[in-house]
Amino acid sequence: MDEDDADAALRAALDQLAFATRSAAALSSTLDAVEGLRRVCRVLVPGLAGWSAAGLVDEDGAAERVCLTPTRP
Repeated sequence: MDEDDADAALRAALDQLAFATRSAAALSSTLDAVEGLRRVCRVLVPGLAGWSAAGLVDEDGAAERVCLTPTRP
């Protein structure tokens, strides 16, 4: 591995760490599961994904979409 490859690998690792930190901060900033998922969806777009969706399943097995975040202009 040459110096350019090492720099690229380090940048990629730092980007992943920054994403994980932002996601953890979004989840830990509220005790409300729905709001936490909405915040994580906003972290995902546009840095990691073009859009994101999240849902929850209740005790009866019914699914509910709680977040749909499109690409920001």
